[in-house]
Amino acid sequence: MLDLKQKWFGNNGGPQSSAVNHLTLTLVESNWLKEHPIIRVANESDWPPFDYVEYGKPKGFAIDYMNLLSKKIGIDIEYVNRSAWSELVNLFKQKKIDVMPVFYRNNEREQYTLYTPPYYRGKLGIMINKDSLFTQEELVNKKVAMQKSDGSIRIVNQQMPDINVIELDNSVDLVHSLATKQVDAIIGNPLLFNYYIKEEQVTNIKLLGYISMDKKEQLNASLHIGVRNDLPVLHQIIIKAMDSITEEEFSSIEKKWTNIKVVNQVDWKLIGQIVIVIVIIILFLIWNNYRLKTIVAIKTAELRKLNEELEIKVELRTKELSHLNIELKKQAQTDSLTGAYNRRYLFNIANQIMEISKREKSSLSVAMIDIDKFKNINDTFGHDIGDKVIQHLVKEVSKNLRSADILSRFGGEEFLIVFPTTNSKGALLATENIRNKISRSNIKEVSYTISAGVSEVIEEDVDIHDVIKRADKALYKAKNNGRNRIEFY
Repeated sequence: MLDLKQKWFGNNGGPQSSAVNHLTLTLVESNWLKEHPIIRVANESDWPPFDYVEYGKPKGFAIDYMNLLSKKIGIDIEYVNRSAWSELVNLFKQKKIDVMPVFYRNNEREQYTLYTPPYYRGKLGIMINKDSLFTQEELVNKKVAMQKSDGSIRIVNQQMPDINVIELDNSVDLVHSLATKQVDAIIGNPLLFNYYIKEEQVTNIKLLGYISMDKKEQLNASLHIGVRNDLPVLHQIIIKAMDSITEEEFSSIEKKWTNIKVVNQVDWKLIGQIVIVIVIIILFLIWNNYRLKTIVAIKTAELRKLNEELEIKVELRTKELSHLNIELKKQAQTDSLTGAYNRRYLFNIANQIMEISKREKSSLSVAMIDIDKFKNINDTFGHDIGDKVIQHLVKEVSKNLRSADILSRFGGEEFLIVFPTTNSKGALLATENIRNKISRSNIKEVSYTISAGVSEVIEEDVDIHDVIKRADKALYKAKNNGRNRIEFY
């Protein structure tokens, strides 16, 4: 039990074995209390079981702890309540509140806050649905939610940088979102979640584990009393009062707010009714079993025959559907004239390749290719010859690409090549090789040339559209500079 208390509440600010309840104050401290008989303490509206309002009165673990301190100090408390936590913090910064009873440590707050030792050592728990089977390491691809303005978000981002944290307004929203599977996991104070799980009568949530924290991070995740930095005397008085709290006094608060138990009463009347129903069902099944055996034997023979016939039909139909699915998939991904990938498939696969490239910090380049004066070919020789030119281009380009490169028909006589793990220099060399071979080849009816624009993915690119836009500008430059050439942008 002692280990459990030290785990969650620490030694500082916790119960002391001494029975001394009075404080030994300096003259300066005593005079300060005479001049300031009332202190203003923040009270959050909705953060049970630590700090909240019920029927217009401040309640919670932190409130009871502050009330105990005020009795030991001999000072009155004026609780300042606001619905928004950020509003309370702003009032504290403006010196309109003297004490924040529930305060996490961070660098920004250090500028205007004097902290007491922690009276509650926090842990960051990961809660998931009871039927979820993934591990803590598999949270990368999951929807993970935390409460807005929670100082622990920074710790989670440092310890698990690959997790995309969704911020919700409050703990009730977090518990409801997890219970209804709108999110896969929630991270925060497990005691706080436990309170709402029981209050909301949620039964499908479990604790997956805890976020690893070093001593400094655990200190930052613990609850302190924050005092205005212009009130150092009050700060020292509160620390003395914390040190004077006895084990019995602290245990009384602890049991009230952290040992929440749900008692499940047994409904013996209901159990008796269920037993009677079960007995009746069993008797009926025994009586009916003999009658059904004959029927089952006859039907089994009939079903066996039907099953054999059905298996033959299913096998034939499965083969037909498999062939049809292969054909439909091909049609959905490729251009019917050339067999090259179509534009829709290009954007889908290219964005995936771009994500991998950025994650692995490898190069990725694209080349936009356009057939020079293609309209003149169509107008002079007809669209049939134009189609042959497009088909010839795809055939020649495909011969000179690696297996990892992707060729797609972008639109009309425009084609796009994606060069994975290739920088701009490599893409320019590969595209120039293609342009050179096209210029020296032709079809029976007509010869033609191509122009191209090349660009490489840069860090600022959001998706593949950004690099394609630059390649298109480079292509436009190649057209303006005389065609049958390649430009880089």
